[in-house]
Amino acid sequence: MSAEHPPYSQCYINTWTILSIVVALVLFSMFVFGQHFLAAGHIVWDLIRWIFSPII
Repeated sequence: MSAEHPPYSQCYINTWTILSIVVALVLFSMFVFGQHFLAAGHIVWDLIRWIFSPII
């Protein structure tokens, strides 16, 4: 079996990893400190509610 390129580039994987960590930290901070931690806390919750409305 020959060594082939991975299906995704390492830059793509690193970018999504960093983005996931940043989003998780923002959400965790909002859970711990409340929606007033960020000025856009209410907007973030509305966006999350809209995205996941088919699941909820």
